[in-house]
Amino acid sequence: MEEKEAKEIAKRVFEGRRYEPTEDDIESLSRNIFSLHEAGLDKLNKRLIEGGRKIWDTFVEHNFAAELVPIHGSSMGIEYEPENLQRPPDFRISIGGRTYWIQIKNPAGLERDNRLNKMMQDLKRFASEIHVGKFFGCTLSPNFRKEDLQGLKQFLSQKAQIVGEEEEYAFQSEGTSIAKIIFWSPLGLPISKLTLGFWGDMEAVNVTDLSSDQIKKALTNSSGAFEWVTDKGNINIVAMEADKYEDIDICDALFGTEYELCHLDEYGVIHQGWSRKKDGLFLDEAISQKVAGVITLRSKDKFSPVSEYKKIFYVNERHLAYIDNINKLIPFSIVARSNTRPPMGEGNFSEV
Repeated sequence: MEEKEAKEIAKRVFEGRRYEPTEDDIESLSRNIFSLHEAGLDKLNKRLIEGGRKIWDTFVEHNFAAELVPIHGSSMGIEYEPENLQRPPDFRISIGGRTYWIQIKNPAGLERDNRLNKMMQDLKRFASEIHVGKFFGCTLSPNFRKEDLQGLKQFLSQKAQIVGEEEEYAFQSEGTSIAKIIFWSPLGLPISKLTLGFWGDMEAVNVTDLSSDQIKKALTNSSGAFEWVTDKGNINIVAMEADKYEDIDICDALFGTEYELCHLDEYGVIHQGWSRKKDGLFLDEAISQKVAGVITLRSKDKFSPVSEYKKIFYVNERHLAYIDNINKLIPFSIVARSNTRPPMGEGNFSEV
């Protein structure tokens, strides 16, 4: 394969897709295709070319492999979906006398989900500047466009100051309802700002409290690809596309749901702290034996399917001894442990 051929293949990958690629998309993808060809990963290139309903999952696998290959070059033996296994993990990587098994999970959905998530995160930030102690829920119709967001912000700001509770308010454009808002007061939980409680499509609402459960289900399914435990010769890792989720939900899913502690000492001084419930996925013996940790992948370019990733490693404490080996294989910016959590008032660790 020549670089010119790789560019023609990159163009073909995007043909017939609702996503309109930029020239940078095509250039980046062609470089990745050529790099993976040189590394003997034509099987993954072919999977991307074939497309299908899961093409956005394949993009995550393709991007991930394209980051690994330049780091290790010929010193790394890498296979995509290795044969002779009943349910093969996505990658088998041999380096430094160890075998790393990596399963990629992409629970983030298709373009509509990603566009919706970006708009709702923008609306969430806007609402946090409105000093009204209420929760609100928001659902958008499939016809809602990015251009409608500014009008929805004004609508939200006006309604939050004057309307009652448990009544739905429609935001319209040209006489058609394109968004719905509902407000309610917290029960026993004092808040000072307008806070997003749930969001989603009008047809399918994504309740934020369910995020950790969604993550657990996705990762439990992924761990099924490992038919062996993690040890010094075989290290199992799940890499998860995480643009749709906040770090606090991932911590809750893996380490246990966090909760606040507060007590008075004998002198009447209030002491505050926090702890975790015993419901984390890494406390499940079947998962704990298998999975050394989870690496989250957040797109550096959130508007393109061809992107490098910011990575956080959520380590299973049982396998702490392998952190350095894993970091040499897949460099990550932050190590999250069971005794760490995102800063108070934020859902994510500081980006590095």
